[in-house]
Amino acid sequence: MPSNYIILSTTASSNANLLIAPTGLADAASYMRVYGASEFTIVPTEVISVLIAPHDDLITSLEASGYLTDKTATGDASRGIYIKRYTNETSLPQTLSDFHIFPIDRSFENVKYNLFWLQEHVDTVIFSSGVTGVYSYPHNLQPQELNITSEIINDNTKIKYTIYFPEVNNSGSTDYDTTNKPYLLNISYAYGNDTVSGTINNEPFAFSDTVSYSGLDAGIPTQGLNIEVPYYDQRPSWNNVPAQYVFRLNYNCADPYITGCIPFILPINHQLLSDTAVVDLDSWITTNLDESKLQKIDDIYIEREVIDRKRLSIGIKDISIPQKVYKKKGIYISNPYSSEYPIYTFSFKTNEFIPEYTNINKYDTVQYYVEFNSRPWVRISPINRDIEYDGINIVPKMYIFDINPEQSSECIKFLDYQVPVNIFRIKIIIDVTAVTDELFIPPEIRSYKCVIFDKNQLLEI
Repeated sequence: MPSNYIILSTTASSNANLLIAPTGLADAASYMRVYGASEFTIVPTEVISVLIAPHDDLITSLEASGYLTDKTATGDASRGIYIKRYTNETSLPQTLSDFHIFPIDRSFENVKYNLFWLQEHVDTVIFSSGVTGVYSYPHNLQPQELNITSEIINDNTKIKYTIYFPEVNNSGSTDYDTTNKPYLLNISYAYGNDTVSGTINNEPFAFSDTVSYSGLDAGIPTQGLNIEVPYYDQRPSWNNVPAQYVFRLNYNCADPYITGCIPFILPINHQLLSDTAVVDLDSWITTNLDESKLQKIDDIYIEREVIDRKRLSIGIKDISIPQKVYKKKGIYISNPYSSEYPIYTFSFKTNEFIPEYTNINKYDTVQYYVEFNSRPWVRISPINRDIEYDGINIVPKMYIFDINPEQSSECIKFLDYQVPVNIFRIKIIIDVTAVTDELFIPPEIRSYKCVIFDKNQLLEI
């Protein structure tokens, strides 16, 4: 404490009478809130330490007191035990602030927690335990945790969705019952008051325009739901128009008195997000181009020296090398580029020549990556290419820096970096080591262009 402070009172506070409750519905990083049952003040030099531990851990009061007394202890993350401290370092009594405690390991979300606390002031020590068995919230489902694929079947009359989702922690809790299960799912037909008949995992189900959640058991990432619904709109005079369905999927807390997190909404609308619309992304940009709303990024060419094409001559007129030799693997990384405004959408176009090789996907030989704000590299597919896959997943053609999209596509990926994005680099990997053609022709990347928009530009278009 600074030497010019004068302590007017050293009377120890009474028991803080703390409570614990789940919090952070809209914040995936905050799970538990510790607060006073009534307004409580902390006198100068008083220290309050709180500890939360999983109810099933069976931590003893003696062990909890030992953790809290040790000023260097921060808890035990492997057991889901977390500690926070607050010291009044002022010369006046201070109102107790909330403690927000969030487990780093997500295996301790949706788990019952016990609360212990210790108050220390001069020679007074108060150790207490409060509410037990309070569930922490599960985090909201994130886009990267869900994988939805679709397939048109039955002579184009039905569409089959397969939804893969991760396992819910604590899915075996006895607090789940027949109606309160780890997942809440709603699939609604977007028009009118009509009801559409379909199946979920081969069981009949009616998809209506009413929002009615159904509980689903937890699955593991390799399992999910198979949903079949009519591909075309069922209303009269709309027979040749693809239907629109809205998917809503979110976690449900094991505590039946907690309604769960804000739903992560996945709308799927074939009328607006068809594969054709994604493939024609380049023509959309061309037809909607407004030079006044764009920051121009100059054309960037890879110099010929990057790929060795020099002819070798040794000074004897009659000796030459009749065949060019190329390295079969190489990487090009650009200098950083900057934008004058925060980037909202980023797409990429290239002028390339890739031969058709025998038994090899030509897009596997030349791959493009982009780095935003020095974050990890992410793969991107040029908008003038056909759809390409990274294993089983479609490589995105556009990145949008936003969260909770109301409409999405497998060729568009949303990134939430929390800070404005205005610096990026491009990486090109050329790998033709698998090519065994006797007459080998290397790929060529002649130029590339980066197309960026900020959010205001899109709103003005």
